Amino acid sequence: MLVINTHCHYDHVAGNAGLVSAMGAVIAASDRDRAFTLAALAARDTSLAKEVGCSVQPYDVTRWLSHNEELILDDEEDPYTRRRRRRRRLRVLHTPGHTPDSLCLLLEEEDDDHQPILFVGDTLYPHAAVIVANADSDLGEYRKSLGMLCDLVAALPPTEAGAVRLACGHNSENLPASKLWEMRRLVDDAVSGTLRPHARSPRPGVLLFEREDLSFTVRANDPALRGVGDTT
Repeated sequence: MLVINTHCHYDHVAGNAGLVSAMGAVIAASDRDRAFTLAALAARDTSLAKEVGCSVQPYDVTRWLSHNEELILDDEEDPYTRRRRRRRRLRVLHTPGHTPDSLCLLLEEEDDDHQPILFVGDTLYPHAAVIVANADSDLGEYRKSLGMLCDLVAALPPTEAGAVRLACGHNSENLPASKLWEMRRLVDDAVSGTLRPHARSPRPGVLLFEREDLSFTVRANDPALRGVGDTT
């Protein structure tokens, strides 16, 4: 069993130790910032578990995943039909922003009528604010990651690009890929000053930007905002 963590926050990694113990799972994570990932279980608790008063049992990351690495899920002959089974693969995509080690996974099949699925973790979800306001969050990197994902989907064959669905880490497992463009426009408008932050601040020093069912929080002093901070 291969368990891929989209990032090292407690609500995404708390089951790792149990899966290793019970099933011998291999735990995989982004290799973009190993120090940040390893600090999830160290004194500098990047998992945020201590912040919410819980704990994460120790585990080891034994597989580090590179950007654009492909993982083949099945490529074998069916013993009954002697035909090759559909070749499914996961493409690893580093998407820093929410955390330095955030990643997404694109599930593809070598089949004309398949529906690609993009597992986006906490990079995007509806009906709650995506958090880009933690100490290790970075709005500039988040903006780049959204742009990369939009470019990736747009570059797929037309029959696939229109069928891509987003499986989010929270609140929805079946969003249209168009939400990527909506979130990118939301972030772009926040950075440019076209969209002002909400009058309701989640906490001191943090701004909330929202439009319809998408929103995000960010530190008021994040360099990407270039002084945007006044509420309306």
